[in-house]
Amino acid sequence: MWSLLIEQKKSPRLMVLGALFWGLMAGVQSSAAQSLPAVEASRVTLRDVAPAYTAIGSVMSRFDAEVAAQSSGRVVWSAELGALLQEGEPMLRLDRADLNLQRQLDTTETARLQAQQNYLDKQLQRLSQLRERDSSSQQELDRLHADRKVIEQQLIAAQVQLAKTDLALERCDVVAPFAGVVAERLVETGEYVTAGQSAGRLVSTTELEGAVFAPAATLRYTKTGAQVLASGENFEQLATVSRVVAVADRVSRLIEVRVKLGGERWVVGEPVRVLLARGTPQQALTVPRDALILREGESSIALLDDQQKVIKMPVKLGFGQDDYVAVQPLGPMTIRPGDQVIVRGAERLREGQQVKVLSSKQVAQ
Repeated sequence: MWSLLIEQKKSPRLMVLGALFWGLMAGVQSSAAQSLPAVEASRVTLRDVAPAYTAIGSVMSRFDAEVAAQSSGRVVWSAELGALLQEGEPMLRLDRADLNLQRQLDTTETARLQAQQNYLDKQLQRLSQLRERDSSSQQELDRLHADRKVIEQQLIAAQVQLAKTDLALERCDVVAPFAGVVAERLVETGEYVTAGQSAGRLVSTTELEGAVFAPAATLRYTKTGAQVLASGENFEQLATVSRVVAVADRVSRLIEVRVKLGGERWVVGEPVRVLLARGTPQQALTVPRDALILREGESSIALLDDQQKVIKMPVKLGFGQDDYVAVQPLGPMTIRPGDQVIVRGAERLREGQQVKVLSSKQVAQ
């Protein structure tokens, strides 16, 4: 009897404690759900994608030139091999001593002739006024006009000579026509160079292209502006077809294709491989280009299982179509149309980590 009464008195207290416990657990679970990393996801789709041909070539600079001296003279300074120059910076300097002296002489002669011309102008003005009052002869006035024309021609010639000397002084600095690296140094300090002689080779390292060669059959499938996959020594990158030379080489029977390369990892002269379309499109599993994880020469994607946990999958890339690229799993794992694939935020996630997928409305916000 007493035990029953005690049990009845304890029951409300136990119920309150139980409610508090489950409420706390629900809060913990809610907090844990809110702390999950948020990602954007899309779906694996089946699309028509063209088969690919691996074209091989080299990385080239769009701006690669031998810079020549425009004046003759002795070299007093030249940029070091490997120096990075901005457009307009000197690459080579010639001795200016003789030209500086010549400019002083030209300046003096120009000033002398200008003063003489000014004197004759005043004399002509004075004689013209006297002639109006019949105080001077026409013969004397004509003589001054003739002298003034001679001085005028001499002054023009002196001004031209001064301009030529200034131009020669300006050309003592052989400047970089574009920003780039000094790839070759063809003259040394103390050497004498002549106008037109190559001073060095300048190569831009920012405007790079991959020059690859492919069978002429790929021409019908390779268009300017198309996105392709370019591979370096230890990495891969999406590139854009910038030029197609629609004439096959007489010996190799291959056409040249140029693709625009971005980033700082490419080096002029290193090999490059580019996937080009080479046939009629066929159905293949594709993912959005944003879903690709390109790292250290390997390609992978991040899928989500039914519990929204991350599955990292290495893949082999095929040809791209619009904003999608064909993928083929490497290893025993498989993918199917409709599988969820992360398109943003996958790089920082680890295998098996649970995530929260943002809805399209949340992404828009």
